[in-house]
Amino acid sequence: MRALLLIAEGFGVGTLPHSEGDGFEASGTETLQRLLRDTPDLELPTLFSLGLGEILKGRVFDPATRKYSGCYGRLRPTSPGVDPISLHWELAGVATVPAFLPPCPPGYLEALQAETGLAFLTGYEATPEGLAAALADPAAPRQPILLAGPQSHLWVAASETLLPFARLHEICRTARRLGAPQQLGAVRAVPLHDTPEGLRPAPGGHTYGTPPPQTLLNRLSEAGLPVESVGESGAHFAYSGITQAHPAATNAEVLQTIDQLWHQPHDGMVIATLPDFTGFGSEPALFAVAAERLDHWLAGFVEQMDADDLLLFIGGHGIGPAGLTREEVPALLRYDGRSGPLGLRQGLGAVATTLAAFFEVEWQGPEPLATFHRAH
Repeated sequence: MRALLLIAEGFGVGTLPHSEGDGFEASGTETLQRLLRDTPDLELPTLFSLGLGEILKGRVFDPATRKYSGCYGRLRPTSPGVDPISLHWELAGVATVPAFLPPCPPGYLEALQAETGLAFLTGYEATPEGLAAALADPAAPRQPILLAGPQSHLWVAASETLLPFARLHEICRTARRLGAPQQLGAVRAVPLHDTPEGLRPAPGGHTYGTPPPQTLLNRLSEAGLPVESVGESGAHFAYSGITQAHPAATNAEVLQTIDQLWHQPHDGMVIATLPDFTGFGSEPALFAVAAERLDHWLAGFVEQMDADDLLLFIGGHGIGPAGLTREEVPALLRYDGRSGPLGLRQGLGAVATTLAAFFEVEWQGPEPLATFHRAH
């Protein structure tokens, strides 16, 4: 029994209300619908064959007029933000995600600077747009940058000539430790390359997250099943419940690693997160290219699935021109030739209960997206 949980951050399909002061875009239109309007030549045949078109149109309750090769529905996150930690924890069955405190409580910056002996450049948000603004600051080549994001996230960015790779990660571990009493959500290391055009993000980023309460991943690994993470997915759980982690910095690396793992004949679960889409909020052409490449990969992956393999493709939050958007997300399920609507589900916990049902382990939660009956 093998299952792939593939999470595409930025694949939103319907804007949700936001909370005042949560730091996220308030009125972003539905990400994928906007993408299709802005890039009318975009074609996603595999995703549409699995039912994405029905999801985009909101037809997730009534049987479709045509045959699909998968089951399709919408999920409505219940956690208040759209940060990756809340998303991944809720998918893994943590129904109530902690309300992480603001990332820089009083005295935190002073304590970090005193312990590391560094003076940080501050005043920028931990978003792709905030990082771009920080890199344009004349002081950026001479100081490490501390960027504070919504939902209690910090990024520490520095030129590789200013802070070698190992030193940058040491500082991030210190920042994470100092923030633990204040429920700091996560600290991300963002290494920077020196280029003729200025500082640019480099490979090797890493998130130092908060260990969650007991999740389905813990339950599966305790039952003796391999739980392998690809990309940043494991870091969002602080690797709790992960039996083996595989680094991957881009969509292409994530998908290549999944292919390698899928050719190894063993049972277990692979959880993988696609990171590239959240960087293309104001660049629909780049988003479209990444979506087409994902769709092409999915076509080959679906062909090599065995009848008893399970694919769960879940969208993450949305992304708009001004940043992250809190949205409903698509859920596509492929297993044993089944097809049909899954409806609109409140919360993401049905993903955990579906995986628990698939692997036949006990787990309390909402009704699963599908049931599995096997002869023993």
